[in-house]
Amino acid sequence: MLGGRNDLEYVAQFNKRMADFSDDGVTLNGAYGQRWRSYWGRDQLDLLLEHFTQHPDSRRGVLQMWSVDDLQKIVDKATCKDVPCNTQVYFKIRKGTGSKLPHLAARTRLDMTVTCRSNDIIWGTYGANAVHFSILQEYMAARLGIPVGTYYHLSDSFHAYEDVFNSTLAIVDQRNPGDPLWYDSYLGWNDGKHYTPPPMFTEPESIDTDLQAFLSRWLCDDESPTYKNAFFGETATPMLQAWYLYKHKNYDGAIALMQKVRAKDWRKAGTEWIERRRKKWNSQKL
Repeated sequence: MLGGRNDLEYVAQFNKRMADFSDDGVTLNGAYGQRWRSYWGRDQLDLLLEHFTQHPDSRRGVLQMWSVDDLQKIVDKATCKDVPCNTQVYFKIRKGTGSKLPHLAARTRLDMTVTCRSNDIIWGTYGANAVHFSILQEYMAARLGIPVGTYYHLSDSFHAYEDVFNSTLAIVDQRNPGDPLWYDSYLGWNDGKHYTPPPMFTEPESIDTDLQAFLSRWLCDDESPTYKNAFFGETATPMLQAWYLYKHKNYDGAIALMQKVRAKDWRKAGTEWIERRRKKWNSQKL
């Protein structure tokens, strides 16, 4: 998404079901990244950064995802399998201390509000949205040189599909019997404390360069580019390599590679994800 892409080929490496949402088998109409960075002929993220640098008190920092083109396709009953579920993002800088930018010294927290027209709780809100929008927030905060603030998420239609909801509760009950509503996967792993990960982006001016270098790689690539933001080399790269081994049913090798992931939260989530699929694969062989 931060790369601004809408092509199906790259993302289909990781999730073949994405093809179900493509009208032409080549692109994704509702791809957020393209909406952020090029859909209207300009880069909205760069515009927002320029705007807040000039007007840090602004309440006009709106990132647009829904287009009148989407509504027109619906009205015309044209084939359109994918329109944005999340429609806008509002950014605001709130008062604090410690900014790298002198004129933002008293305004150091970037808050973000995401609005959504229709939200599946598990696959949408907490499965995908919480991840990719929090990364967007961290990207914007890093580029502005201020800390991440609060992420608000407003859903006009908030729902769960029964089969997914029930299977999710079953997983939660196994991990924390009798108390599924207060489940936190990090409490037992981090000395009973919630885990706060280190920053993903430590060299803001090089994020986009590193990002494009990483996205130019494919699963089978052996050589890795040199990154200025360590997250790409120390976390994203071993995860990509672990995925490649997982696709070749080398579960032990994939999990071994996951142990090299520097960021503990990604390491834990990725390892558990592969272990669940190894368990499923072994049960199918039996």
